[in-house]
Amino acid sequence: MTGFTNAGFYRFAADVRNEVTGATLTEVFKEIDKLRAEGSDGSELQGAKSYLRGIFPIQTATQTGLSATLNNVYVFGLPKDYPETFRARIAAVTPEQVKSAAATLFGSENSLIAVVGDYAKVKDQLAGYKDITFLDVDGNKIPPPQ
Repeated sequence: MTGFTNAGFYRFAADVRNEVTGATLTEVFKEIDKLRAEGSDGSELQGAKSYLRGIFPIQTATQTGLSATLNNVYVFGLPKDYPETFRARIAAVTPEQVKSAAATLFGSENSLIAVVGDYAKVKDQLAGYKDITFLDVDGNKIPPPQ
C-alpha cells in the first residue's frame, strides 16, 4: 500500500490577479472553515452529488479512466464493488456526513500554500502568513526577493 492509505490531500487552485491574492486566500479559508462548522446546505450538496454521479460514467468510459478508478480501489482499500456502488453511495451522502468529514479532513491550520506571482505585489497581502519559504523553478530554497 502507499502513503495515501491513511492520509491524503485536497487541492484548491485559482488563477487570480496579483492584486487579489490575499483576498482570495482569505475567502478560501473562510469557506473551508464554514464547511467544517456548518457542513453543506441542501441545494449545494444536491448539486455536488448530481455532478459526481453524472461525471462518474464519463470518467470510467475509457481504459485510462477505468484503470484510475481501479487503482483507487487498490490504493485506498475500497470495496471491490466500488465502481458499481459509487453512484448509489454518493446519492446517500447526508449533510451531517459532509460536516463530519469536513471537520475531520479539512484543516486550514495545516495548509501548504503555493503562490506564484509578482512578490512585490503580493508581499503585503501575505503578511499574516508565517513560515514563508521561497523556491526556484527547480524547488530549491532561495532567499526572499528584494
